[in-house]
Order: sequence, then C-alpha cells, then structure tokens
Amino acid sequence: MINPIKISLRILFALLLFTSCSSVNTVVSISGNQQFILGELEEDIFKVSLKNLSKESVDILIVEKFTDNILNRIKLKSGNNIEVTVLSDQKAILKNNSSNLVRIESRLNKGVEGMYYEPIKSDQKLLRKDSLINDIELYKLSLESLHPGLYRYNNKKDIDSLFLQFRNNIPSEIYEGDFFLELSRLTSKLKCGHTYLNPWNMQSDLRERLFLGKKYLPLGIRILDGKFFAVENVSENTGIKSGAEILEINGIKADELYSNMMSLSKRDGNNINSINHYLSLDNFQSSQWEAFDMFLSLLDTYRNGEYEIIYQNYLSESSNKCILKALDKEEREAKIAQKYGKDYLDNKRWDLEILNEDLAIMKIGTFAIWEKKNFDYKIWLSDCFSRLEKSKVENLIIDIRGNGGGLTDPANHLISYLISEDLICNKQKKVLIKTVKYNEEILPYITPKIDFLVNGLPDEYYKKYSRELYELLYDGNCIDTKPQLKAFKGKVFIFGNGTNVSATYTLLDKAKEFNFGKYIGDVSGGNLQGINGGEYAFFEMPYSKMEIDIPLKYFYPGVMNTDSGVIPDVEIKYTQKDLANNDDPYLNYVLDNLKD
Repeated sequence: MINPIKISLRILFALLLFTSCSSVNTVVSISGNQQFILGELEEDIFKVSLKNLSKESVDILIVEKFTDNILNRIKLKSGNNIEVTVLSDQKAILKNNSSNLVRIESRLNKGVEGMYYEPIKSDQKLLRKDSLINDIELYKLSLESLHPGLYRYNNKKDIDSLFLQFRNNIPSEIYEGDFFLELSRLTSKLKCGHTYLNPWNMQSDLRERLFLGKKYLPLGIRILDGKFFAVENVSENTGIKSGAEILEINGIKADELYSNMMSLSKRDGNNINSINHYLSLDNFQSSQWEAFDMFLSLLDTYRNGEYEIIYQNYLSESSNKCILKALDKEEREAKIAQKYGKDYLDNKRWDLEILNEDLAIMKIGTFAIWEKKNFDYKIWLSDCFSRLEKSKVENLIIDIRGNGGGLTDPANHLISYLISEDLICNKQKKVLIKTVKYNEEILPYITPKIDFLVNGLPDEYYKKYSRELYELLYDGNCIDTKPQLKAFKGKVFIFGNGTNVSATYTLLDKAKEFNFGKYIGDVSGGNLQGINGGEYAFFEMPYSKMEIDIPLKYFYPGVMNTDSGVIPDVEIKYTQKDLANNDDPYLNYVLDNLKD
C-alpha cells in the first residue's frame, strides 16, 4: 500500500538530490539505522554506480517493487565500489545498519524518479490477511491431523475458539515480525513445549529478515521470579555488575516486558517454571537462537541500534541509566569469547572433573548428540566411569542444568551406570499417536516426509487406543535397563531445573521413580501428565513461510499425574545474591552435606 505522504517526499528528493541530466553524480549521506530508497517511482531501467566513502559497510538490496521480495543483497564494504542495474519493476535500497553516518558516492546514468530516506524497521515483508487465512486454516488442520496432545489442556471447542479469534484479530496487513509474535502467542496457548515456531527450521532468508543485524543486547540475562538480572556484560558500560537488576529496557518496564514474553513462550501444560529458564539469555553462540533475543528485537524495544537501560546493582540504593550499543550475533559471541574465554561459549559440552576422592562433577550439556560430530557417547561414558572407579570417588554430581534434551538413548545409557539392579520398564506407559497416515491436504507443507506417515503404518504396528489416538505396538516403547559392570557404587546427586525438558525431563522423572540419584535444584520443565516429542513434522505455511514444529508422539505416563514438572528431592532456587557473588547454591548444598 503506497503512502501519499511518502509519494510527495519521493518526488521532492528526486528533484532536490538528482537532476534530470543524462549522467548524475552526487554523494548520499545516510544517518545511522536509516535507509535510502532509490527508484521506487521510476518506470524505466537505470544503472547506478556506488562507492562507499565511509568506514562502515552498507547493504545494497535490489527489491521487487510490488512484492518487496529481495532479489539480490550485496554488502558494500568500506572503500569498495559496485555498479548495479535496476529494472523497471525494481528499486534499490541502501541500508545503513550501523549507528554512524555513512556517505555513498553515487553516479546514475539518468535522472531517476522516487527517492527518500526512512528509518530501518527491517527487511520484513508486509503480509496480507486474505492470504494469511489459508496459512492459518492449514496450520489448524495440521494440528488436528497430527498433534497427539492438542486436546490435553484444551478441548475442541477451546481450539476452535482460539483460531477463530486469532483469524478475526489479524489486521488487513501485518509485518512478518508482528505475525511471528501473534502466531507464537497462539501456539503458546496449546501448552506443548515441543510445538513452537522454530528459527532453526525456518528458511534462511526469512530468519535473516527477522533476526539478523545489530539487535542483540551486550548482556547475559538470568530471569528469577519474573525479574531480569545481568550476569555477563560485554558492553562499554563497566558499571553494570553481575547480579544487577534490569528495571527498564527502552522505556518498557521489566515486568511488562516479562509478561509479554511469557505470553509468547512454549510450555508443557500449566508448568510455567520452565519459562524463566527458556527466556533467560545464557547461550551466546552465533549459530544458536535464544528466545530472549528473538522476542526482545521484535517487541518494538529495539531502537536505532541502541538499548537504553535502567539498572540497579545488587545492594545499591539507587538506579542508573545508560545507553548500550546493540551488537550482531557474531560480535557478541566474539566479545564473550574474548572476555570470558572460548570454553565459556560451549554450554553443550560433556565434561568430567574429579575434584578429589570425595567428589567428581560430570557435566552433560546436551543429549542432542547429532550436534556433536565424531563423538561416541558410549565410549565417553565408559572412559569416565572407568576413571571414577580407579579414583575410588565416593560422590558424583551429574549436572544437566541447561540440557534441553535430545535423544533418549544417551540418557538411558547414562542411567545404566547409575543403577545396581535391572530397571524394569513400566508397562502402563504407552506411546500414542494421532494419525497413522498424513492428511493429503497438508502433505505438501510437511517435512520430513516420514515413510510410515506417507504410505500408512502397517496394521500390526498399532491399535486403536481411544476415539482420538492410536497406541504404537512396535518394540522399543518399553525397554528394561540393565546395570553396567562399571556402574557407579557411590552416592549420586543430579542437578536440574526448568531447562530440563524432553529427554532430560524423562531422566529426572526416572531418577525420582527408581531412586538412583538425589535430584537437587528447581522444578523441572516438561509435565508429569506426559510430554509430546519423539518424531516431528515441520509444518511450513505456504504464504508467510512461518515454520512450526509439531510433535507426533505422546508419551503417556500410565496414570494421570499432577499438572507439574518433576519436583526435586531438595529444592534450591538461585537468588540475586548468588548471581552477584558468582555462587552456585546447588554445589554449595552438596559440599555442605557430603558426610550426611
């Protein structure tokens, strides 16, 4: 939709900035976080030569006028020049993503109509409601066809009402980022921790439009009881100490921001304990995507490459205000590595540290072992427990804080080193699915094309369990676990919290059921009423290209338990004082109670 005010501005800049002579030379100055649009009203092909006279790089985009599709993206580095040809149905955009003024020497082969400056919102496309309706209906059909837990916390009437209200409230036009947020709010209400908009599975160009650029806070954030606390600081402001409470970000009160983020967050059932951990910002690898980063940059808190912060250090009687320059993902990772060391970034590592004959700490940061190339978890565990046996260590801490799960096999193999007798599978537990064959209408929008769902699961592999669900019968749903010869004979403490969902939730649940380790920490993620997962359908909306992970299996616990995560044997919560003093209250508890 063309804004008439912008039209007049474009014509004005066409008259003032460039003349109609056959060759036009000028220098375009673009302020920080501004962009210069060239040729939006031009009806003929033109060529433009550009030279970057500044220290900052500038992005040159060739864009379709009527769809805003990006056809070509060129990074024009300092001192470099380039010539581009712009067709009659295209426009050129010169984007200054830095906070500094840049100057671009420009030579046009002709006078060009339609030039103006505007603040950079993003490269986001403007989506039309009439086209989004089909996306929304297909998403609902995909859930109804595939999701085994869709009606666990909502009935059919609830789901119908949620989608009807969502569809009715979508404006006639909406930016991609705003649609991402609204779709996240809808999906959060399904109360399934494995159903969410997953940036890893999005098309890369959409992910870049939504999340790349200088949008990243130069702080680590830990959330305790709905409050934001700084834990790492790679900003230029050294006054923000570890444990400082963040009271406002760009004029938005922290409690308001937290409430908004909560409404966007995935969860299992009504167990909201996992949300504080899900939203905390403690993973700084540039290849990863953190919920805090994504939501913060899309919730209109990002402003001109800067964040205005009001904070209050621990035990301070007054608050302070400062401006922090936003970073891109790679910059922040580099600064974290420089200040805290490269190992600090590897929060998915497996590590064993034998402190003395009394205590060893085994850190297991992930069960998503497909991310760990050339790593054999069976050999690693065998070597570790051989070392523990030789060292005659009496107490072992298994620290799975921050481990969001992955495959069940490495978790079960770890358990085999912690038990002294056979762990007998509970035959009441079942694996339930919603469908035994894909709905043909959604098949074009689903990946991967799992063979049994494309062609249909053979009859002998399942039976009808209820009106809505089928029970899987194949071997592997219920397997007894036998102890290893080198199984640990001492006392085991397991550190866990709300980050533990999926396979690590199951590990903590089994620890409580079979008593092979004392669970120390906070209430886990997941839900005792059972979680969804196992295998997934990645549903991509055909128009907006938003992607949602949909789990295909429901791990029914055999009985309908309380709507909660796993309750620890010893409940410990971090405090602001712990953050300020860099203390680990979990470890302190174990050290204080080793002889008990």
